[in-house]
Amino acid sequence: MNQCITKPNLASTAGQWSLDDLEALQLLDQIQEDYSYYEVNNDEGNLVEFRLSSHPETQCFIDRLQLGIHCHQQRPLASLRTTKGIQGNKKLSVQYAEDLPVQLISALPSIFSMPVSGTYTVSVELETIHSVIQDLSNAERFILGTFSSTSVYTNEQAQAYVDALNRFQSLLNERMSSAKVRKRLHNRKNSRLKTKEKMIELVHALLHVHSKILVVRVDLGIMRTPESLINHRISSDQWKSEQDSQFILKALERLNENARMNRMKHALGYIHRIEYGPQKGFHVHAYYFFDGQDHWADITWGQYIAQQWQHVTKNQGSVFICNMKKEDYRYCALGMLDYSDVEMLKNLEQSFDYLCKNDQYFQFMTQKRIRGFRISQTPVIPEVKMGCPRKYDQSHLKHFRALDRHA
Repeated sequence: MNQCITKPNLASTAGQWSLDDLEALQLLDQIQEDYSYYEVNNDEGNLVEFRLSSHPETQCFIDRLQLGIHCHQQRPLASLRTTKGIQGNKKLSVQYAEDLPVQLISALPSIFSMPVSGTYTVSVELETIHSVIQDLSNAERFILGTFSSTSVYTNEQAQAYVDALNRFQSLLNERMSSAKVRKRLHNRKNSRLKTKEKMIELVHALLHVHSKILVVRVDLGIMRTPESLINHRISSDQWKSEQDSQFILKALERLNENARMNRMKHALGYIHRIEYGPQKGFHVHAYYFFDGQDHWADITWGQYIAQQWQHVTKNQGSVFICNMKKEDYRYCALGMLDYSDVEMLKNLEQSFDYLCKNDQYFQFMTQKRIRGFRISQTPVIPEVKMGCPRKYDQSHLKHFRALDRHA
C-alpha cells in the first residue's frame, strides 16, 4: 500500500489537534485504506486492483478509535439547540461538534451497539472504550445504540442522548488520563520505537558499507479470486486462518532457504513484516536491499522475487511489486538510495514507522502468536574503509551501539 500516511481532512480545526492525535487519525485513515484495498500482479505482470467493503468488526474498531480521539477535544461531543416547532412549541435538536466527521456521526449507533467477538486482541485504547461503554447504564447504552439525528425524536430522547454521549466522553477522558493507562501507552510506544530502530539500524549500516543500495519492496500473500476477496470473512473457528498462517510461514521459510542457492543470495539484507487482514488474510510486506553499484534494475528484481514466491507457494501466491508504482507515491522510498540522499532515507524511515504501528490498535488472535518482524543480521561496519573517501557529508548516518558491539 501507499507508503505515505495521508492526512485526514482537518484543515478547519488543525490548530486544535495535538501532534499525537493528528498522527493517530492519519494512521487510522491508512489502516482503513489498507483494509479495504487489495492489489496484485497477475500472470501477465499487470496490476489488478480490488476495492473491498470493510469488515464490520474492524470498521467498528476504527470508528471507536476515531471517536476516542475526538473525545480529547475540549468541547462536548454534542449539545442541544432550541428551535420552534410547527405549532410554536419548543423543540430540542441535537447539534454535534463541528469537527465530528459526518461518517463518524452516522456510525455512532453501531459504535455503541456492536458486540466484541473475541477474534481480535485489542489495544489499551479499545479496551478502555469497551469498558466505558459497559459501565454506562442499560438506558444510556440503548439510546446511544438506537438514536439517529435524522429520525423523529422527542425532546426527552434528545436530552437523554446528549447527556449519555457527553457522559461517555467524560468517563473515557478520565480513564485515558489515568496513570495505569498512560504507563501502558508509554511501554507500547517504547516497544515500537525499538523495532523501528532495528530497521533503521540495518539500512544505516548498509549505507555505511555501500555507497548506495537498491531498495525493493514486494507484498507477498496467498492468491484469492475476486469472489473470495469480496466474500471472505473470518470464520468463527478460525480454521482457515490458522491454515493460511502455517502455509505462508512455511513458504517464507522456503523462500529464505532457496535464497542461499539462487540469485537472491545477492541481497544484502531484508525486512519481513507479517500481517493479517480480514479480507487479505496473512500477507508479508518484504523489503530487500541490494548493492547499488552492481544492481540497478529494481523492477526486474521485484519480478524475480515474485517468481520465487510463486515457486515456493506452488503458484498459489499473490504478489504486488511496489516498485512498479513508486512514481505514484507521494514520498518515494523505493529504488536507488544513495548514502547522501537524506530526503529519500527519511521517506524510507517513515514507511518503517507505519509498519511498526499498523497493528497497535487491534490484532488478529492468530497473528499474536507469530513473530511479526523478521530482520536480517546487521553488517559489521569496518573501522577502516577501503576505497576513495566519500564526497558528500554522511553525518546523518547513525552509528548504533549494537553496531559497536559487533565491531
